[in-house]
Amino acid sequence: EAAAPEALARRKREHQQRADRTTQIQTLVSRELAMPTLLALTTAALASPLGGLVTRRHLAAALLPLGFQPKQAMAGLFGKDGPQGDLRQLVISRKDLEELAAKLKKGELKGERDDDAIVVLRTIAIQFSGTAKLMKKTAAAMPLLDASAASMALLLAARLADELRNIEEAARARKAAEQIASVEAASSVLRSYLDLAASKYEMPALSEPYASDPGEFVAQYFGVFSCEGQGLERIPGSNSCKDAIKKETNKNPFPTKKLLEFDFLTGKALKE
Repeated sequence: EAAAPEALARRKREHQQRADRTTQIQTLVSRELAMPTLLALTTAALASPLGGLVTRRHLAAALLPLGFQPKQAMAGLFGKDGPQGDLRQLVISRKDLEELAAKLKKGELKGERDDDAIVVLRTIAIQFSGTAKLMKKTAAAMPLLDASAASMALLLAARLADELRNIEEAARARKAAEQIASVEAASSVLRSYLDLAASKYEMPALSEPYASDPGEFVAQYFGVFSCEGQGLERIPGSNSCKDAIKKETNKNPFPTKKLLEFDFLTGKALKE
């Protein structure tokens, strides 16, 4: 019976230690530390005397409320500003317009054919019906643009709306050449808009397509948080890394090799 209060007190202490460590990790991330520093400090937390109390689940609990995702979230955490979500969508829209123009020019879509003209009309209606409005909204969310640049952004939004209408009219008339010209013009308008935004804001990069190979996928998705993303090899049956056979593939960002000499999950030293 006397042991029960001691056990309860010990559990309370462990719970508080976990909560304190979680708060420390959140504080590190919220201060937008440079990536190598964040990795080193997080690793140190896992390998500390409290390592047995700070599992990967607790680390995830600390990062999840901050909207953390392994690779994609790095941009949002470390310094990019402006309406990144809306700018990313506009970058995607421009890429989609380029792909549509390429299909029309290669003959994959024949603008004079009824079926393909319908595809063009549906594409404009589904993918670009709100693009001009999004450009206006995004312009209003970029206070670093001066009055002249902000006015030009609104003008470009109006021009895009005109070019999209031109594409629809050319598709209804089954005029392939005019469809190509209008799609390319719309793409050019979006490029000018994004160049204008890029004069004051950093443009978001589009994610590269994920590979079908499991190892390449892990490297793409988790980046330096994975063995594969560091150019290292994963020890079978674990989340620990070892040097690759080809040393030149090692892209390990850690300042010393010692940080790779223990298991991230347990904090225990690895045996050679």
